[in-house]
Amino acid sequence: MNRTVRIGVDCRPLVGDKTGIGYYLWEILDEWARAEIDFVELYLYASKPFELPSAFANTRLLYRKRVRRLSPGELWAQTALPVLVARDGIDVFWGPNFCLPLLCHVPTVLTIHDMVYKVLPDTMMRKTYYHNAFGLPLYARKSQKILVPSVNTKLDVVKYLRVAEDRVVVTPLGMPKRFRQELDTGIILSHRFGLEMGSYILAVGTVEPRKNLERVVRAFRLARKAHPDMKLVVAGTLGWASEQTQSALQDEGVIYVGYVSDVELMALYKGCRFFVYVPLYEGFGMPPLEAMAVGKPVLTANNSSLPEVVGRAAILVDATREECIREGMSLLWVDGDLRERLSEQALARARKFSWDETAQKTLNVILNVVGAQT
Repeated sequence: MNRTVRIGVDCRPLVGDKTGIGYYLWEILDEWARAEIDFVELYLYASKPFELPSAFANTRLLYRKRVRRLSPGELWAQTALPVLVARDGIDVFWGPNFCLPLLCHVPTVLTIHDMVYKVLPDTMMRKTYYHNAFGLPLYARKSQKILVPSVNTKLDVVKYLRVAEDRVVVTPLGMPKRFRQELDTGIILSHRFGLEMGSYILAVGTVEPRKNLERVVRAFRLARKAHPDMKLVVAGTLGWASEQTQSALQDEGVIYVGYVSDVELMALYKGCRFFVYVPLYEGFGMPPLEAMAVGKPVLTANNSSLPEVVGRAAILVDATREECIREGMSLLWVDGDLRERLSEQALARARKFSWDETAQKTLNVILNVVGAQT
């Protein structure tokens, strides 16, 4: 490269407790910092203070944090952000979270993680629905390229937003690096949660309608009649319209632990007998990959992108049928040989997903829209 390319990034997903999109952005920025790219300068924008991966402490990669409140909420992206981008002389802007500054007069790349607002509109908050329904078609038309995490999401984007297939690039997510570290799993489980290794099923996800946890709990209730020692641990923050599910989480044998730290989450994954995740729709499905990364058998849904993620290394069930979920739970609870076989397959499958590759492909797409090459 004979010049430095200034890339602007919307870093609002890094503000506060990270959820799925926050981890997505975190991992990509971490890889870029470790790669020490010498022809890129990052401008990292947010309306509130945020943390960066530790790799930024010693990287050669040039970067600047731009934290400016200036205007509240979603208005920030359409008012303050375009001003900052113009002032900083940005060459290309990346919106990693469904959103772009429409008044930003530089090439843009947009990440769309799913098309829930079209596929399952009743499973999301009205505010989020209207934001996507009115904003996403505009952002998609503005962007030069659209990044998506799965082939299924690409098909949904092409179908519902009516964009050309060659404008949509699949960049699958990677195996979480934080799950490679060694832990005193048994001690953490015992002291923090009062659990023993292999004594429970784990479910992870925001408590909201699309995650289908209420149906999972009902299936667990049925399975527990034959296996009274069965326990279900649920980790995740309370989302919108979660009242009914909260009631179900009070069932006997169900242990709701709420939002947990990264270390606690790793311990819960490593200590479970198997992992259950049967949402009604996903753009990718990171929790099953997290479970597979530590060699845990997975019971998941046969819909949307999930078969792409797990391949043949998991048991797939109909997420709308409690009896199917119950059968899968009961089978995995008692069949140790099946769990061992799925564990081996899970580890092999998880190794196919690399954040290094995701980050490199993401950077290539961003640079290509301004005619730069790595």
